[in-house]
Amino acid sequence: MKAIDYLGMMETRMLKIISAGIILLLLALIFSSVMMPKIKEYKAVEKSRAVLEDISTNQVNLNDEISLQKQSVEQLVKSIHGEMMSIPDQYIESFVISMLQKISLANHVNIGSIQPVPWRTLKSYRELLFNVEFTGDYIDLYHLINDMSEEMGFIVVNKMEMHSQQTGSKVLVMKMTIASYRIQE
Repeated sequence: MKAIDYLGMMETRMLKIISAGIILLLLALIFSSVMMPKIKEYKAVEKSRAVLEDISTNQVNLNDEISLQKQSVEQLVKSIHGEMMSIPDQYIESFVISMLQKISLANHVNIGSIQPVPWRTLKSYRELLFNVEFTGDYIDLYHLINDMSEEMGFIVVNKMEMHSQQTGSKVLVMKMTIASYRIQE
């Protein structure tokens, strides 16, 4: 039996249903192959537009955030290296001495002596030591150490000893060996 004979035996109602199904199937195929990529592209463009619109409304905030992050990076570099990073080697001793004087004056601490020790090399670093003696009360000496850490950058207290200046006196003598390090060039 041929297909045409089979179609002739079917009822017209059934033929209408089958042809309508075939037409709907063809329309769905055309829609999915032609229209769906365009719909996906439209959604992607809409999403990009929304992101760009959000960025344009927040542009001032982004610039503020970028400058805030730059400041925090600069502050971190200063806290690690202090101002000593930009000072040439031949001026380090006088810079450290002047910083110690400034910090000790601000904290009401007297400097008894400052003795720089010549540079020495440790692996890939160069170390500059200072033997320093301070006199003052405990709280002022404590604040002095904190301020040295904040204002002078990365210094290491290699050795520290503290004793009273006289028996029963509130004035303490603090002897320290502080070190500053630089990368060997």
